[in-house]
Amino acid sequence: MCKMDGTGVPVVKKETEGRKGKTDGQPAHTREVKLGCVFTQTTWDKEGYAIRDPDSTTYTGAIETAEEFGKRIYLEAWINAHQKRLLDKGKIEKLVLSLRSTESTHTEVLEKIRTEADYFQRNAGRMRYPKFRRQHLFVGSGVIEAGCKTVIGSRLKQSGMFWTVRGANAIIALRCRHLNGRFEDYWESRPAA
Repeated sequence: MCKMDGTGVPVVKKETEGRKGKTDGQPAHTREVKLGCVFTQTTWDKEGYAIRDPDSTTYTGAIETAEEFGKRIYLEAWINAHQKRLLDKGKIEKLVLSLRSTESTHTEVLEKIRTEADYFQRNAGRMRYPKFRRQHLFVGSGVIEAGCKTVIGSRLKQSGMFWTVRGANAIIALRCRHLNGRFEDYWESRPAA
């Protein structure tokens, strides 16, 4: 779980089965997480400030040395600038070929790239974005990503939250009903205790 320490540096709680976070008088068991954000600039505003293309933003992060992270962020920038154009143009086969030909000495990064290439290859038929746009179909994941943050993340992924699957499903059902404007209907449909 990412959080900020008192200096504004992102830290991550070391996950240990059955163990809570910081306990009074005990160390917090945190590690420094390096997080990078890569995006493209589309144009400038009237004052001359660069305007970021919000759909181009990608993140990469890990607990590693600055040297290792430097390689990671460089690779993410290269992938973001070049590969996004291929994806937007629906050239999935070229994208897969480009990903598979990427070289790196960082095995973890290379494994991630290969996994992504496999994903694109398996789902190529679903990624023909120019064709879908010509058919006036909605293309984008922003709505569901925002929903995940609002419905799930804001209740189940906060620091210190513990839950069972049964409890999580109950909360998810309640949050969905509430956001759909059908909260009262939920209670009316529940059997009397």
